[in-house]
Amino acid sequence: MSFHKIKISEDFKILIQSMLCIEPSKRAKISEIKESAWFKGAIPDVDSLKAYLIKRKQDIEHQDENYNEEEKLISVNGPQSRLQTRRVRDLPQAV
Repeated sequence: MSFHKIKISEDFKILIQSMLCIEPSKRAKISEIKESAWFKGAIPDVDSLKAYLIKRKQDIEHQDENYNEEEKLISVNGPQSRLQTRRVRDLPQAV
């Protein structure tokens, strides 16, 4: 499993924060969401989106190949407190 940094626009962050406000009376209403800069923002055409996703997939696959070539070792405490060295991919994944 690999994690890749995702870019989130400032307009999207503002919208999500307003939608997830703890105080219900201050939470964004549907009309406010529809008027937000992110909601009214540009929508890419199908061909541009397809090209972007293909490029992103290739970049991620390339990063994964590089990571596998440089496989790092980490130390963890094992049974009876002996120090064991395992590959990162051998460790249980966090939920």
